[in-house]
This record gives sequence, C-alpha cells and structure tokens, in this order.
Amino acid sequence: MVALTSDLAAVGLSLNSSAIYLGSAAGAAVGALVLADSGVMRLGWVAAGFSVAALLAVPVSSRALSRRG
Repeated sequence: MVALTSDLAAVGLSLNSSAIYLGSAAGAAVGALVLADSGVMRLGWVAAGFSVAALLAVPVSSRALSRRG
C-alpha cells in the first residue's frame, strides 16, 4: 500500500483499514441475513460465493493497476 501511494501513505493505509472494517461489517450483516432467512445450511454456500467473487476481483484489479502504469 505504501509503495502505491508513497505521497499519501497515511491516507492509503487508513482507507485500506476502513475497507477491511467495512468488509467485516458487510460479511456479518449478510451472514445474519442468511441465518435468519435460510438457516445454517446455506451459510457455507454464500461464503463460497463471496470467496469466488474475491478471487475474480484479483485479476480485474491487477489489470486496472497495470493500465495505470
């Protein structure tokens, strides 16, 4: 993170921390909704879906970074 935003390292790190906290809160909220609606049996499938989405986001973000130069 610091290498990508060397001029604004503190801002970059704080935005990264905020994104981590937001992801944790969103995951807890989605998990609670799944538990309330479907029970424990579907929780693993929803978590797997989010994992696949995260893995698919890696090549997209690396392409975006390589375009920036």
